[in-house]
Amino acid sequence: MQQLYADAALRARDGWSQATGTVIGQLKNAGPGAQITVRIVESGGLGTVGRTTMETHGDFITRATILLQRHAQDEGRPHSAVGQVTNQLTHEIGHALGIVMHSPDRGDLMHPSGNFSPESGNDPASSFITAADRNALLHAYCH
Repeated sequence: MQQLYADAALRARDGWSQATGTVIGQLKNAGPGAQITVRIVESGGLGTVGRTTMETHGDFITRATILLQRHAQDEGRPHSAVGQVTNQLTHEIGHALGIVMHSPDRGDLMHPSGNFSPESGNDPASSFITAADRNALLHAYCH
């Protein structure tokens, strides 16, 4: 089960790295002081699939915590679940990077329900990130 989330985290990192021309790209297991922390919580513990909280200093995000809900049914189907978990984690990383608002367009990763479809289960995470998502990230840093 841990491998499913580890694989999804690497795919999500690689997706944002590709979408930003490798400006974003480091992901490692880190202890206290990490800038972005991902925690997997038991099913039903959040009331939603994922939640990101941010700490700020002035206009700058200094730390973000991503809580991602664990789904017991994923244990029996790790290969088919990795696309869904990757989409969810990539979406939450988008928030941690500074995309605060959700997109109204269902085709965007940053739509409240993401843009995952079962057919895209093995697609790279960068395929979930649309031009509008990239522009929202640019707007977060350049506005």
